[in-house]
Amino acid sequence: SVYFLMLYKKRKYMNPAYFSDAPMTEEQAIAKVDKNRKLDSQRFLFDMYHPKNWWWEVFETLRRIALTGALMVFKEGSILQLFLGVTICVVSLMMYSHHMPFVSVV
Repeated sequence: SVYFLMLYKKRKYMNPAYFSDAPMTEEQAIAKVDKNRKLDSQRFLFDMYHPKNWWWEVFETLRRIALTGALMVFKEGSILQLFLGVTICVVSLMMYSHHMPFVSVV
């Protein structure tokens, strides 16, 4: 939640194409974000994602917590633990497929 609050406060700087009055390509948005020095302290949280997916690190952190910590609440090896683990993985896979959050570095 702290990640989300930090990112949410600066979302208009991380996704300038969405908050801009003038049309902007994704490459222009990424260039504008890269030039903005106000974002340097939080850059590690969003730099590898497309600007429209500025919130993705929050999703990724929650996914990791759910898979490592939350499943420990259930009996080890139980059907419920297995079902929830697989469900979290499938939902995550669907999110990755739909949003395709990573910026290609080619």
